[in-house]
Amino acid sequence: MTTRTIPHAALVQLAETSTDAVIALDSEDRICLFNPAAEAAFGLSAEAVCGRVLMNVPELAQVLMPLRGRALTGEGTVCADVDLDSGAKIRTQVIITPERPNKPLFKDADDRLVLMHEVVHKLKVPISAAKGFLDLVMALGDLNDQQLTFVHRAQVKLLGMVTQVHEVLDTFWMESGGKVHLQTTDLGPLIQQTSEDLADYAMFQGVEIVVDLPSESSPVQADSARIYNAITNLVHNAIKYSPGGGVVHVGLSTDDHRVVLRVEDHGLGIPPEYLPRLFQPFYRVRTAETRRIEGSGLGLAIVKAIVEKHQGEVFVESTPGEGSVFGFSLPLSV
Repeated sequence: MTTRTIPHAALVQLAETSTDAVIALDSEDRICLFNPAAEAAFGLSAEAVCGRVLMNVPELAQVLMPLRGRALTGEGTVCADVDLDSGAKIRTQVIITPERPNKPLFKDADDRLVLMHEVVHKLKVPISAAKGFLDLVMALGDLNDQQLTFVHRAQVKLLGMVTQVHEVLDTFWMESGGKVHLQTTDLGPLIQQTSEDLADYAMFQGVEIVVDLPSESSPVQADSARIYNAITNLVHNAIKYSPGGGVVHVGLSTDDHRVVLRVEDHGLGIPPEYLPRLFQPFYRVRTAETRRIEGSGLGLAIVKAIVEKHQGEVFVESTPGEGSVFGFSLPLSV
């Protein structure tokens, strides 16, 4: 990878192993980072584009200039799906690097949150590398049942590590004021993305994810990254607490000027005396069935914080032995 003065080594390390196309621009709109995924997606080498002004690279300017504008008006970074000439899509991150070497990449009033961003990036590098090696092992040839079991266990553990890393970051986000950056957002694509991202985990757990979306879009004013985290937390929990397998239903509907997300499982269920405290930080249901299920007790508290920052409400319905429904509602965009 070719780079042009980037003071944030963590960004470079993360970009090396990221499956997203990561492109960083300096204060003069010159490309200063172009990771391997970007090279493969756009058919250009980092050596050929780094140091050039984005507008002077026609193959990139048309698709990346709109993202550059969003990054400049936001927090200096934006992530979105980009259509390629081949008809495929690539998840693309455009980052505006600081004008001064000592200026934080992630602009936030709380220095701790900025520090945690960098820590998270550094932690994700070895996790991503380990996952890549496991995927490679499975691609090289057939494994026997015992080997396959070990690989699956390792993949589930890695997903758990990623979840914990993001929970730490989200906790610092809550403690630093929990800023959200709202724009008109359709929840449907976020739900589909969550389903795809958790498909392997669901398969390992013997769970099928069934998504039921309305035919028309249901726009809300939302910070898409934060709402994606909330949806992912709920679907991940539903899979985790379905140890006997089965189906997890993820549904979206509109009701009285609100969008309602429901995530339903047919797993363990929760005794009624535990329900009032479920969204409290670090609270976990302790029963004979749940003792071996790992978790920090932060996920639902994070969901509640995110939803309430969007003027929404969380809810839970559960019957022991039959399953649970977790969800939230958000105001429809007018």
